[in-house]
Formats: sequence, C-alpha cells, structure tokens
Amino acid sequence: MADQRAVRRASHGIAPTAFAQHARGHAEREPGPVRAAAAAGLGLAAITVQLEREGVRSFCDSYRQLLGCIGRQIAAGAAQ
Repeated sequence: MADQRAVRRASHGIAPTAFAQHARGHAEREPGPVRAAAAAGLGLAAITVQLEREGVRSFCDSYRQLLGCIGRQIAAGAAQ
C-alpha cells in the first residue's frame, strides 16, 4: 500500500496508468539496468507518466495542425 502512495506522490497525485504500473512491476523484477535505475532513486513510474503525457500532448498538437490544414483546404476548395 505504501508503494502505491509513493507512486501517486511521484506522479503529482495522478493515479498511475496501467503502463506505469507495468513499468514499476518490471523494475521490481528486472535484474539489469531498469532495476539499477530504480535502486538509484529514479521514479520510473513517474517518468513513464510524464512521457505518456508528453506523447499525448504531441499527438494532440499534430492532430490540431492536421485539422487546420484540412480546414484551409476545404475553404480554398469552396472559394473556387
């Protein structure tokens, strides 16, 4: 239970996603670099949540640009 609270604090109160939970579980079992990073105090679950947010934000930005491009093409076609 304490581990879940630590993960929530590390992710600024946001419950971890399924992927973040998987990453944390993997870090606990992995004898290689993932475990070493966790042992060094790197919050892998929090990092995963941050990367997920950044990926979604990047996708949304690209999607808005695509919609704007489509809108301009529609407007240009309607003007002809």
